[in-house]
Amino acid sequence: MSKVTCTACRAGAGMLQHQIQSGKTDAELIRMITDYCTNLNIQSARVCQGVAQLFGSELIYVLKRVNLSPDELCSFVIGDGCADVYNPYHEWEVIFPPVPKPPRLPDLPIPMEAAPFFKVLHISDTHYDPHYAEGSNADCNEPLCCRLSSGRPATPNAAAGKWGDYRKCDTPKRTVDHMLSHIAETHKDIDYILWTGDLPPHDVWNQTKEENLAIIKDTVKQMVEMFPGVPIFPALGNHESAPVNSFPPPYVNQVDISISLAIRRTGHPVAQVAAPKCDPHGAARCLLLGAGSTWIQDHLAEHELLQQQELVATAQLHGSRH
Repeated sequence: MSKVTCTACRAGAGMLQHQIQSGKTDAELIRMITDYCTNLNIQSARVCQGVAQLFGSELIYVLKRVNLSPDELCSFVIGDGCADVYNPYHEWEVIFPPVPKPPRLPDLPIPMEAAPFFKVLHISDTHYDPHYAEGSNADCNEPLCCRLSSGRPATPNAAAGKWGDYRKCDTPKRTVDHMLSHIAETHKDIDYILWTGDLPPHDVWNQTKEENLAIIKDTVKQMVEMFPGVPIFPALGNHESAPVNSFPPPYVNQVDISISLAIRRTGHPVAQVAAPKCDPHGAARCLLLGAGSTWIQDHLAEHELLQQQELVATAQLHGSRH
């Protein structure tokens, strides 16, 4: 959303709210979203159309049920840099139980070389793209490139590489295969794996639930085969859903946007890799939070949580943070 300005956001939000109040149908509203995005050159025509089709139902569902001004909406979606609007409903505070914290323990000595240890593998954000094409355009005008649909590169330097590209591209299959093979062959003593999601690519205007589930199932199968007998603890990233970032609460039963209905109907492919214990020595416990478990903006005040749990939390392992 880097091209979305505050002015365009406020104008678009105000227009949609007015048209909803005027009784426009969802199909009419989605066409308006497409035209607005295309006419302002926010993205290419096909990206605008795909985003409107994928996100339109959710956006309309929310706008029909919230009482927020365009300034408040854009401040919430884009961030405080767009507008600094105070809303008391955004001020959440978690009240901890009235249990005093135990006294701090003295610093422990550095463990001896012979002390027991365990090895943890953390994998995150592989973003496997089954449509990656070596030699395709890595510098296109869309959010994701390096596909045949990205067109031919203007110069040799703009061509996608064999193993991937640091521009607007995701990961080819050969790179994922080589990485996991190298890890499995080099580190045969892994005790457990923390797997913090974001497996599908960034073609957020072109995704389907079926393709996302296929990518998740294929990757789960690969992980189980590469690391037989190793406990794997998965968490869902924000890209596992289709559309992206879509984790409606369970009470949302509208068929086209209900994640609980989708999970019940298709099964949960990540569930087969879950393991009962985190620490092979029986002392530690893991807490994995996926993107759908946390707030859309950084209002969690992590430092307060960690101060409260400073005698419990001994390590933090993060995937991407938005």
